[in-house]
Amino acid sequence: MDPTAAYCKPPQGSLGQLVKQYRNVPAPPEETSDCAAMTTENFAFTPVDRRRLTPDEFRQEYLVPKKPVVLTGVMDEWPAAKWSIDHLGRRFGDEVVPVRHFEENSRWDAHRMGELRLGDFLGTVMSAPWTRGGRAPLIDSNVFFDRHPELREDVPLWSYFDNWIARLPAEMRARHENLAHGWVLLGPERAVYNLHYDYWSAHACIAHFEGRKRVVLYPPDQREAVYHGRVDVDRPDLAKFPEFAHAQGRMEAILEPGDIAFVPSRWWHQVRYLTPCLSLNSFIVNDVNIEEYLSDLELYRDMAESPEAGVIGELIAHMREFTASGPGVDVS
Repeated sequence: MDPTAAYCKPPQGSLGQLVKQYRNVPAPPEETSDCAAMTTENFAFTPVDRRRLTPDEFRQEYLVPKKPVVLTGVMDEWPAAKWSIDHLGRRFGDEVVPVRHFEENSRWDAHRMGELRLGDFLGTVMSAPWTRGGRAPLIDSNVFFDRHPELREDVPLWSYFDNWIARLPAEMRARHENLAHGWVLLGPERAVYNLHYDYWSAHACIAHFEGRKRVVLYPPDQREAVYHGRVDVDRPDLAKFPEFAHAQGRMEAILEPGDIAFVPSRWWHQVRYLTPCLSLNSFIVNDVNIEEYLSDLELYRDMAESPEAGVIGELIAHMREFTASGPGVDVS
């Protein structure tokens, strides 16, 4: 049997249809060609819901059932609504920031970290679509919030989402990067963030400020079919990953400025930058995913070395205390 047969089905949605649904913006030619940089047309998928919701509606309809959604309207009054790539460049262009590099012939998930002035990154990597071979470098870093705590006031994300990380003492949050207020994500057109789910089974909330990016998702029960994140879901090597031909539950969304994508705990997701993009990712923990979070933390603690193992142990103790109090704490 041809291993491609299982996934070359008439799609439930197409990238062109998604673009019309998401702001009614016509798709550029490279996104709609059959065999161009993206191969969405080969895959059956369900578009992610796009909704304007109150916090209570979001909790009942999407958080509790762990269903992805693109939220609209949440960012309308944020001070960060003014954020743009140029804005960050003017404000922080002289700062040296971490940059994630990918080796041209490396494994899909292999990378190394380097450093570069933000202004140099914007003037070189971000200035044109990535065509230099391999995967484009990316910035995904919490250093902006570490160095400039006032930026947290620009992004009151935790006033909408019940996030138990916000209940932690400030000195505790400062002791591990995965407890940061958020991670700034910057990348050029054609950049790809490989298939993964977020650290320690946290929910991911991607607040999008500039550009357009496409998010492909698979549910947690497809872990074996997506080979624990080792497959490129747009260009799968079916000789190497034959079970991906039978993966189920694919969902897709295109993010526009002002959107927030909610990716529930342990949902696999891969992100492709359709244009240069600026976003922020924040990890969310609450009563809905606390058991998965604690399970991952305990495994991580057992593998970590001192002093990090001690920090994780303290984090587990705090989270177990929060479990007793449950949801509904105001974190605004």
